[in-house]
Parts: sequence; structure tokens; C-alpha cells
Amino acid sequence: MNLRPTVYIILFSLSFLCGCNSVEYSPVQVFDNDSPLNLNATNLERISKIKGDDTVRFVLSADFHGSYDNTTDFVKHVNAKIGIDFVILNGDLSDYGLLRETEGITKLLTKLNVPFLGVAGNHDLIANGGPAFKRMYGELNFSFVFDRIKFVCHDTNSREYEFNGKVPDLGWLKDEMKPEPGFDHILSVAHVPPSFDLDRRLEKDYLTLLNSNVLASLYAHKHSAGVFYYTVDNNSYKAVNEGKLDPSKTSPPSIITGAVVKREYLIVEIINGKIDFEIVNY
Repeated sequence: MNLRPTVYIILFSLSFLCGCNSVEYSPVQVFDNDSPLNLNATNLERISKIKGDDTVRFVLSADFHGSYDNTTDFVKHVNAKIGIDFVILNGDLSDYGLLRETEGITKLLTKLNVPFLGVAGNHDLIANGGPAFKRMYGELNFSFVFDRIKFVCHDTNSREYEFNGKVPDLGWLKDEMKPEPGFDHILSVAHVPPSFDLDRRLEKDYLTLLNSNVLASLYAHKHSAGVFYYTVDNNSYKAVNEGKLDPSKTSPPSIITGAVVKREYLIVEIINGKIDFEIVNY
């Protein structure tokens, strides 16, 4: 959800909650001396050292919204799982784009036994959250290859850019999705799926690109797990919520993860180019 009309009032009020002798984050603060830096680069290095096989198994989670208790339990739950290669945090670590939220959640996530990667959500970009998230995790558009699968992680939070026609970056996506010898399949990863929060001027070209190139698209934002199949019709799209994978569909599935704030995440598994997932409640 977009909180732009009220968030600045909230942030202004927060600045007065601390006394002179206490430590408090400024609403516009991008980092402090304890802030983690370039976590995606660090964890991609860890991922590059994992020996691949015919199975890729990872956790897809999102929508933490600053919930420390749920995040603590999430970490414990994932750590108890066997055979997880890494975790993708698909957006909205914070609720109001505050450094203290993103940093607090991230420090809990560093207790994961496996590498984790952060993809920006719309709440992460509120106020001055964008620079803070970027400094902590890295570029908002990035990709990597693991076990011959290319993960193309990108920013689809169009509303936070006032639908300026530049997000998602279709030129960057086209380049990233060109076939190359180093991978066999592509997974698209972004927070906001095609919806009223995605730039309507870009949705047709965006979906046409994805439908032609990817094994599946992975999203969040809806706070409820599901499977959508998007097809382009004239200048708009049609979305069918099947709730489960349907091999008869000609377009690739868009798999939506549940929300950590609702104590739900996905385990995604790819075996020999076939994708499946499990909804996990904890």
C-alpha cells in the first residue's frame, strides 16, 4: 500500500519522540556507524561458493514491515530447514522507510545460516528510505547466476517514482534477459506485480518481455501467496489467479509470496528446469 499522504507527518512526529540524552535516528538519516554495507555483494560472494547440483531450493520472503518478533521467528524457522541454498527478501523490510527499521530487521536477518539478498519494496523507498536501502544492500536492479539459472532482480515500485515512465527499467531488463551460454533459465524477481502500483504505460511491454523470456516471475506486495497468469490484451493485461501452478498455461507463472508480517513465506524449488513451491506458515 502507498502511505505517501501520511508518512511525512508520521516522520515529522517521530523526530520529537526522543530526549536530549537518548540516541534516535533522524527520519532522513541514511546510515550510522553500525549500518551494514553492500550486503548483496557480500552474500553473492557466498552464493558463488555454493556447489550446485540439479536442484535449486531457496526461500522467498517479503513484507516484514518492521515486525521484529515475526522476523526473529522467521530466522529460526528457516534455519531449521534442510537444503536451503539462500534467501531472497523480496521487499518491504521497513514500514516507513526509516533507517532504524531496515537496520533493525537486517541485523536479525544476519543470523540466517544461509546467504540472503534484498530486493527493494515500495515501503523501503518511502521518504529517504531509498538511499538507506541502496547503501545497505546495493543497486536496486541486479542479477546473478546460480546453478545455470539467472535471477533478474529489479525495481517495479513505479508509484514511488510518481509513474515517471522509467520504472521498471525496460532497457536494462531487455539486456539482462538476452540468451547467453552461462544459463539455461531466467527467474524474474520484483516486489510489485502488474497492478495499479505498476506504471500502466509500461505494463504491456513489461509483460511481453517477461512472457517471452522467463521460467517464472516472483513477486510479493499482496500479503497473500498465490499464482497468477498474466496475458497481454491490446494495451492492457489480464490476470488470472489460479492459486496453483498450471502446466497447461502458455504464459509463465507469476508466483506471489506471502508476508512475514502474516507469518508466511515460500520455499521455491527448481529441478531440471521445472519450478514448484511450498507455502510455509510458522
